[in-house]
Amino acid sequence: MDEFCKYFAFLAFGVEECEYGAEDEAMDEENMDDGQLRNQDVTISGCFEWVVSPILPVLKSVAPQPTLPSKVTLQHFLSVKSFECELGAVDDELRLVKLEPRDSEEPYVEFGYDNEESAPLDTIFPSRRVLANGQQFFFKSLDLLGDDIGRKEVGRYEQVFRASFGPSVRTSRLFGVVQDEKHQLVGLILHHIDEHTLLSDAVETPETPESSKERWIRQIQDILAALRGAGIVWGDAKPDNIIIDTHGDAWIIDFGGGHTEGWVDKDKAGTVDGDLQGL
Repeated sequence: MDEFCKYFAFLAFGVEECEYGAEDEAMDEENMDDGQLRNQDVTISGCFEWVVSPILPVLKSVAPQPTLPSKVTLQHFLSVKSFECELGAVDDELRLVKLEPRDSEEPYVEFGYDNEESAPLDTIFPSRRVLANGQQFFFKSLDLLGDDIGRKEVGRYEQVFRASFGPSVRTSRLFGVVQDEKHQLVGLILHHIDEHTLLSDAVETPETPESSKERWIRQIQDILAALRGAGIVWGDAKPDNIIIDTHGDAWIIDFGGGHTEGWVDKDKAGTVDGDLQGL
C-alpha cells in the first residue's frame, strides 16, 4: 500500500493505533483486506507530519522573521497571523490547494467590570508585560475554552480573592487578566507555583511513600473544606488538577469548571457534590 492510501485509510477509520483485526467492525471488508494495514507502524502523530509536510515550505515563506526568546511578549503570542489551508489529492499525492489568511476572530469572552466593588484585580495588557517586578507568572490562554468557562473561571478567582485565604489554602490565584485592544478577555495571569509534579503522576510512582499520599489527602480535604466554607466550587475535581510543589505540598488548580469522566458525573459538574465525588 502506498503512503497516501496508508495514511488516508488510517485517518478514515478514526483510530489512534493501526492494529486492525478481522473482528474490527469499522473495516470495510469489501474494499480492504483486514491485514493490509497491520504492522504499518502508522500513528496519529505520523499522520500529522504527513498532512503538514506539503504546507511547511509555503508557511516558511510567509512566516515572520524569528524573534529572540527574550523579546517575545504576550502581544506577539496573541496577535500572530494565522492561515487557513485546503489540501487535496492529485494522483494519490497530498498537495496544498489553497492557503489564505484567516480573518481576525472575535475573542471568546467579552469582559468588563460593572462597578468598583467587582474590580479588585489588576489588568495586564499583552503589549506591556509578562513579568511583573521581575516576578514570574503563569499565562493561561482562554482561546480554546470558550465564553462560559472563561467567565466562570474569572468569577471563581474573584471569590478566592475576596475570601482572603491564608497560605494553608493552596490554590492557584489570579494576578490579573490579559485583554486585547478591544478590552476583551483573552487570557489569565496566574501566580506561579513551583511545580514538582501532578498528583496523577505522583500517586502512580512506586517510590511515593504512603505517608505522602496520606498527607496530600488531608491537605486536599482541608482546601476543599475552606472553599466550601466560602461558597466556592472547584468544578473539575481530578488528580490532573492538583499540583504537588517542590516542598511536597498539594495545590488545587483550574477553576474553569467542567467534568472528567471517571471522576465527576456530568449531572454533578460545577457543584459541591461534584467536588466531593471527585475527592
